[in-house]
Amino acid sequence: MEISQSPARSCFEKLVSVTSPITGAELHPLLSEVFQSLTRQQVRWCLLREDCGLASPGSDVDVLLDPADLRHARSILSELGFVHLPAWGRGPHLFWLTYDRDNDMWIKLDVVTGLTFGPLHEFESSAAGACLSRRRRHGPVATLEADDAFWTLLLHCLLDKGTFPPAHRARLQDLAQTARAHGAMGRLVERMAPDGWGANRILALVEGGDWDSLDRLSPLLASSWKDRQRMGAWWLRRLLNRVLRRLTRLLLLRRRGMSVALIAPDGAGKSTLAEGLKRSSYFPSVYVYMGLGPASGTRSRYRVSAFGLARLFRQWRRYLTGRYHQLRGRLVIFDRYIYDALLPPARQMSLLRRMRRWLLGRLVPSPDLVLLLDAPAEILHRRKREYGVAVLAERRQQYLRLEGRIANLAVLDASRDQEEVLREATSLIWRAYARRLTGRRDGRSGTPRAQLPPQ
Repeated sequence: MEISQSPARSCFEKLVSVTSPITGAELHPLLSEVFQSLTRQQVRWCLLREDCGLASPGSDVDVLLDPADLRHARSILSELGFVHLPAWGRGPHLFWLTYDRDNDMWIKLDVVTGLTFGPLHEFESSAAGACLSRRRRHGPVATLEADDAFWTLLLHCLLDKGTFPPAHRARLQDLAQTARAHGAMGRLVERMAPDGWGANRILALVEGGDWDSLDRLSPLLASSWKDRQRMGAWWLRRLLNRVLRRLTRLLLLRRRGMSVALIAPDGAGKSTLAEGLKRSSYFPSVYVYMGLGPASGTRSRYRVSAFGLARLFRQWRRYLTGRYHQLRGRLVIFDRYIYDALLPPARQMSLLRRMRRWLLGRLVPSPDLVLLLDAPAEILHRRKREYGVAVLAERRQQYLRLEGRIANLAVLDASRDQEEVLREATSLIWRAYARRLTGRRDGRSGTPRAQLPPQ
């Protein structure tokens, strides 16, 4: 078993993007559609930060939204394939996620309905409405007015992060050219800043690149902001958000992780696909070998007992290991599954062995999704020459006959390029996960069947 905590992977090759006619910034086609739909439906919105890479967003796309338009925005995002990820204790932040199969890319929107700062969103500003009223439009993109963009990014670094990442430093110095100490956001900072740290001084430090002095300002500004807020308000918000974050995993039972089993004849690419899913999954993932025998390269710790009880216990232990990680919100990738016991045995068996095999095939509950990798026998033989073509052809047909016996099974054409197989598998897993989160069905029974390779 191996856990992968890799972040979402983005593959930006062959990306077809849309260009904003005014800013010249390239947009991912789906983001362009989101922005245009929001604008067309008269939703008040704008980008909160513009340095997320709109053509190939490798991080969250931060969007400031009028809370009065939230219900309308939810409908628009759902229609465009985004799924709301439940997350409590994140203040005014709402997260929406989708998977772009064509470009093997995860796109996450961080929709913010208010401007709050601090690790637990304890510092309120009440500035969102005014910032939205001053927003600027550049083709399909709406952005903060330059002065608002400077001060909101500065407060994000000072109060949220407590430091200034290099990318934000360059952006702040660029925005400082037009920032104003006497503007609306500048006056807010002036009110909340500690004595001796006025907006003019802070602006001058950014222009001069004195990041050490600004780092020292971070805790001082947080302390001063607490003193200037209504007594106890910041403390209550901090406590509530901390408690809600801790309760999220316990109470959001629908957000438990997914389990997917990979089954196939030898040579179909199960191990390669499992490794690819661990790399590309947006969610943390864990690999669990679920074959009927010991994992490759290992020796069973159990002696063969009457009726094979040790093997039964071993399968249950593997399943419960996966179940534990699934309840922790991880994607559990089962390499093989108990369904191998449903296949005809390769040789004659005694009645006792047949009974044990029957029991093994029905031992544990089904996973959320079963992916059957299928390819012509000649391709299987070329990839792994352990068995002859005739044997692999028969084995392939035995696996295909499982389709009518196993719920939530999808057949993937494993004769294609490994990258294409990975994208299709990721897309199917995401669709199954999204259906569970939204409680919707797409009108089809079970999981859609991929196109099969020729017999």
